[in-house]
Amino acid sequence: MLVFVDNILIILHEAVKQIDALKQVFTFKTESVGPPTRYLGADVLKVQTASGEACWGMSSNTYVKLAVGIVRELLKNDGEGKGLKTTARQPLPTSYKPETNVSKELDGDGISQYLQLIGMLRWAIKLGCIDIDLEVVMMALYSVLP
Repeated sequence: MLVFVDNILIILHEAVKQIDALKQVFTFKTESVGPPTRYLGADVLKVQTASGEACWGMSSNTYVKLAVGIVRELLKNDGEGKGLKTTARQPLPTSYKPETNVSKELDGDGISQYLQLIGMLRWAIKLGCIDIDLEVVMMALYSVLP
């Protein structure tokens, strides 16, 4: 039987003992065992608390930067000269009402791209960008016919 798992994150006081026990049963890539730096798209970092204690934290910085790069490429390849704003106060204008949008439905490629973007935004929320949750859920409602 072949079992392949590409992500295991073990954070314990004695993580080496747990990893050694797993190595008795499973084969590990030698270079993959060590202090975590990334997990499921999130940056993993060891930080100091105000009291000086070390703790582990996760950040979505790298994921969001990569996602923004993908969106810039999509807009550049779109051919309509669209671009991203350099600053925004909120994810969507407060006056935007998607339920009143009467623009033409997307074709197959447009639907695929829309779903890709919604998926990227949903993963960013899972990684900690909770401030965009309402707007992403609102736009995801239109995934059936974007």
